[in-house]
Amino acid sequence: MIKIWGWEKKPRTMLRYLKIGDIFCFQYDHRTYRFGRIMAKVIFHIVEIFDYTSDQPIITETDILAAKRLLITPLDTYSLFDRKSEGEWRIIGRQEDYTPPEDARDIWFSWGDRSGARKSNVFDETVFISETEWKALPPLSPGGDYDMKRDVAKQLIAEVDWSQYETAYGNAAQDIPHFQCRQTPSVPRSLGELFSGNWNKAMQAASDLWAGLCHQHAYVSSAALPACDFLILGLQEADDKLKVELLDIFLGFAVCTGRSAETDWEKQLRDKLTSHLPVFAGLVSSENEDISYFSGRIVEELTGKEG
Repeated sequence: MIKIWGWEKKPRTMLRYLKIGDIFCFQYDHRTYRFGRIMAKVIFHIVEIFDYTSDQPIITETDILAAKRLLITPLDTYSLFDRKSEGEWRIIGRQEDYTPPEDARDIWFSWGDRSGARKSNVFDETVFISETEWKALPPLSPGGDYDMKRDVAKQLIAEVDWSQYETAYGNAAQDIPHFQCRQTPSVPRSLGELFSGNWNKAMQAASDLWAGLCHQHAYVSSAALPACDFLILGLQEADDKLKVELLDIFLGFAVCTGRSAETDWEKQLRDKLTSHLPVFAGLVSSENEDISYFSGRIVEELTGKEG
């Protein structure tokens, strides 16, 4: 039996009151909510993230039963639900009779050290393993708000059929040989680097995406459409220097679709940009002059009004 009490009832849940089967909701970006369930506690809580999304923090029992699993991962429930120190996460319901499904038995996480390497699954089955397997498995290390958003984004990036889209250099799914000294990475590879946690790689990825998706602001390529929402997520989590690079990409999208939006995908991209207008408008007042400038230009391009 699944009971849903909703978003407003319990803004905070103390760690000692968290239970297996708890249903949670978190704000993924400025317009999207995602949902999941606490599956087990193996030192830390292990959770599953559903593939269900909504523009409201609302999910029904029917939605939960029909939802597929996007990923299983350790979660820092203390910081997210008890301390409320990052993001916006809330327990919104519970499945009282919940037990992990058998198909999760083969999902393992490594812990310990090289001399005592072990792995555990959601059934709290633990075995000693080799150092090689210990290094290969995902660690039993609880992730916070950005870790979850990044891991969800990586999973969603992998699910896009990028071969159906183009960049300024060719097929979006392929690394394209560069005429100078290196390859221009595929769009999914660049987006993966954007969420890699490595600042230098993220900055280079932003440069490659700028060149491939909105080449010199001269024209926009079709891969910009599926990339747009991932770039928005990256923008919301980036530091100021990376924000400027990503805003330059969005300005290219806005300029190019403003000049002409003849194809269906160009019109859809323009609509997506407009739906993200609150993000850009919120950055206009930034103390960083470059962020303020690019955000203002984007707002102006999208609305015809000075930002």
